[in-house]
Amino acid sequence: MNKKKFVKNSNFLVTKQNNVYYNLFFYDHVKNFKKLMQFSLKKGKKNTIENVFRNSLFYLAKNKTEKAKTIINQSVHKTTPYINVKTKRKGSKNVYIPKKMKKNFSEFLSSNWILDSAKKRSENQFHKKLINELIDITNNKSMVSKKKDELHKLAAENSKNK
Repeated sequence: MNKKKFVKNSNFLVTKQNNVYYNLFFYDHVKNFKKLMQFSLKKGKKNTIENVFRNSLFYLAKNKTEKAKTIINQSVHKTTPYINVKTKRKGSKNVYIPKKMKKNFSEFLSSNWILDSAKKRSENQFHKKLINELIDITNNKSMVSKKKDELHKLAAENSKNK
């Protein structure tokens, strides 16, 4: 029975499976991946979340030729909204007012969108769901990128309401 062994070096995560070593860029150095990990943390179960995200990095390195760091950063960057729409009542009508988002909130919102859409996928393991969602985002096939585009379109339509 082959078990995955994770050895933490200074910059790399070295895994051994079927007597083959894989070097993976360690997830602490990927800022967006670390944020995704923090946002998915529930009830203080950090070890289980770290294992899931390690498995997802391993799965990504095994199945994709691109670097894991670029896929993660591209997907978070593509889904980060920069404008939000606030609703305000004027008389009997609801008016949408576009406002610029703060960077932290926009990254939080995009991370939540990514994690929610990954949870809704049909694969049976979460690390596969997450990586397939990130790959779909980089290929512009995901609902998360469409959600961001709809939000920006709504803000553009209502730009006169400032």
